[in-house]
Order: sequence, then C-alpha cells, then structure tokens
Amino acid sequence: MICSFTDGYLRFFDLGTSKLLGRCQVHSGIEDQDPNNPGEALKDYVVSAKILPSGNHILCATRNGQIILIFVNDWLPLSIKMISLVSIQTSINSFDFSHLEPYNKWLVATTNGKVIVYNRKDFNSLNQEIFDEMKPPVFNYMDSFNLLDYVSNGYAQARRCNTLDHYYSLSKKNLVYNEVDPMHECEGVFANNDLTLHLSFIRQCNMLLIRNFELHQVVKRIEMSPTSFARAMQLMPGSSPFVCVSLLDNSIKLIDFMNEDNQSSIETMHEELTTMKVCPNGRYVLTAGNRGDVSLWSIKK
Repeated sequence: MICSFTDGYLRFFDLGTSKLLGRCQVHSGIEDQDPNNPGEALKDYVVSAKILPSGNHILCATRNGQIILIFVNDWLPLSIKMISLVSIQTSINSFDFSHLEPYNKWLVATTNGKVIVYNRKDFNSLNQEIFDEMKPPVFNYMDSFNLLDYVSNGYAQARRCNTLDHYYSLSKKNLVYNEVDPMHECEGVFANNDLTLHLSFIRQCNMLLIRNFELHQVVKRIEMSPTSFARAMQLMPGSSPFVCVSLLDNSIKLIDFMNEDNQSSIETMHEELTTMKVCPNGRYVLTAGNRGDVSLWSIKK
C-alpha cells in the first residue's frame, strides 16, 4: 500500500506484515512562500498515485502541479527511482491515466477549471511499451479543455488553446493562481471504452461533459442532477459504461454515459458525504462521512 501525507512524503507499507517498507519525499522546487506560514516554503505533496498494470511503475501527481514517474526496482528492501515528467505549474485536483493505453496517455484536472491531456512521444498505440528506466519516457501536450470558459459561455466551443496560454511561468518556478477557486475545481477520467474520450465536470456546473480530445470538442453533455453539483466521480471497473458520481446533496448516482436515460441514485445517510470509492469488482460502493461513518452499498444489475 502507498500512502501520501501532507508533509510531502510518500510511505510504502506491506499490509501482510504491517510494516513500513520505506518513504520518499516529493520536492517540486516551487519557490512560492506559504501564505499561511510567512517565511516558509510552500510544501508539496502527492494528491494522486496510480500503480500501472506492470506493478512496478507508479504515476503520481502533486498538489502543486508536478507529474512524477516512480520506478520500483525492488520492494524489499525498498529501492525506487523518481523521474519528473511534466510541470503543470498550477494546483492539481485530480489525475488519471488511460485505462486502454496505460503507458501512453494521462490527464490532469486543475483547480482553475481546466483538464489537460498529455500523450507519450513516439508511441505505438498497438504496442503497450513498458517504461524503460535507462530511457525515461517523454510526454507531449495534446489537448487543453477550459471547462470554466466553456460553462461560462453557455457551452460554446472555444478555440483550441496552447497549454502556455494558461501556464506561462515555467522558467520562474512560480505557481499560477489565476482563477483558482473551490468552485473551479475539476475532475476528469478517461473513458474505459473509447481511446479518444474523457469525462469531466467542474464543481460550479451540474453537467457531465464528454470530450473527444483528439477532435478537441465536446460530444455529449449529461445532467447529473437538477438540484445539486458533483463532488467526485469514478468509473465502474472493466468495460462498464457506468460512472459513479457523488453529489453535494450527499447522494450518489450511477449514470450510463452511453445512454444517459439509464440512471439510478442512492440517498446516503451521511451528514456530509466526503469520500466515495468503487470496489474493484464493481459490486460495491463504499462511502464515508464527516463523522467517521462508513457505509457499504451493494450494486445489483
């Protein structure tokens, strides 16, 4: 098990023996001062860590915009190598890698209303080439979706933007704070049945947006709730067309993104729903509330 802590450390645990295998510190090199602690540097920490199918490669995204690849050479004793792939230079809310091309594509959703897709340089989509430690992979910017502008403009398609239109202080190593706001936080996931689609939402809007990132356009909008906004989402495992969404009204909803009329909802018993996770076999959904209460929901087709 890999856990991220806000002190900037990743800690690796062996659940079988209940032992700490080791830890590593994530340092982004950001030069900004911590607004809450004058005189101290802003600490960075991992907000999402994804173990790739090989079991020995971990993709991580940090709060302050760093995308890191970790090579695990040995688990016991723990031996790892960390490589910085990309610096987004703004706050990241969520991170995902392609379910169909796990070694070739990943995306980040920021706290200022954007979802950005990167793809691997010189890759062959028919050949899932595992990362080589001696020749680290290079990822190129592919698509930037400005959800904040799209929603604010009444769902009008905007021109394709270069990533530097939004993240322009790369050489100064300073964070971009433009339009960072809790209601501008985005979340995005790749579709598990199409190589060219991702699903995303922004907290200030109740629409689930499906975008073709190769054509750079939204192909479908689905209303998640007429009365509430989304908090988080997770795809059901395998090739299921369902996405599980937690809402700010403390309910969770299953939505078929291929046929939006096929939906079902559950009213949870939490005072405030804070966390939702889908079981790897797709049969259960786990929810947790702000009072430490946990519920397990059975999903029957």
